[in-house]
Amino acid sequence: MNSWYNICMPEKTPDSGRKAPEVQQLNFKGMRDLIMAGKCTRDEIRTNASLTLEEQVSLGDLLAERLEWEQARLKEENAELQKEVHSNKEEISHLREMVGRDALVTDALNREYMTDILESVIRELKHQGEKRRSPKLKAAVLVYIDINKFKEINDRYGHSVGDQALIILGRRIAETIRPRDHLFRPGGDEFLIVLPVYEPANGEGVDEAVDPKALYENIIRNLRSNLFVDVEGERISISLSTGVDVLDSTSPLTAEEVIKKAEQKMYKEKRGETQ
Repeated sequence: MNSWYNICMPEKTPDSGRKAPEVQQLNFKGMRDLIMAGKCTRDEIRTNASLTLEEQVSLGDLLAERLEWEQARLKEENAELQKEVHSNKEEISHLREMVGRDALVTDALNREYMTDILESVIRELKHQGEKRRSPKLKAAVLVYIDINKFKEINDRYGHSVGDQALIILGRRIAETIRPRDHLFRPGGDEFLIVLPVYEPANGEGVDEAVDPKALYENIIRNLRSNLFVDVEGERISISLSTGVDVLDSTSPLTAEEVIKKAEQKMYKEKRGETQ
């Protein structure tokens, strides 16, 4: 309970909107009603000449209680608002992710997300020399993937089979990569995987004592193993061309340049095949 000394302190209080003479004419009951309605200030109690000192002390205690109650109510309302804000942020984040998902291959994100996330990875690589509590990003592997002779599949078996081949490949990639990795579908029959490679900040923890080359070679090997689409009992093999690029803190490229470089390596491999 606040003391009468605190009530009488010349602290600035909200303006009640009434003139002093109006308040000075109110008796104890009138002032009490104003307090309960939340329309009375400390100064109005102190300057009301019609009140006895005992009445001023009593009203001051009542005002203190009323202010404490109001503070508790506002605190509770603020907590509820914070919960609502958090819930809205989660919903917005979920909606943004759904918007970013590829319409056909739902395991993959679209090109807009691809550029944003890759730019973020590049920025983190460039600052890897800074001290961090969490594991440090030492490299990022880009694997650009294209289905060979995809047009022939569409022409011979129909676009529905081609779509099924894309879905099967997307699902295989999603099952092969790790939770921290990123899968994108730039368009058509092309996919891009971004594989962050971390090293412990303190020499301990993290399952990343892995060589980037071993990481992407293992993934490509798993993707190419027994990959097919079934059409009325006929297994149509899905073969892939891949292009790989490894980024580190010295890589001066932008996200678009990095993607282009990996894509060019993929086409170089594709041109080496018998068409």
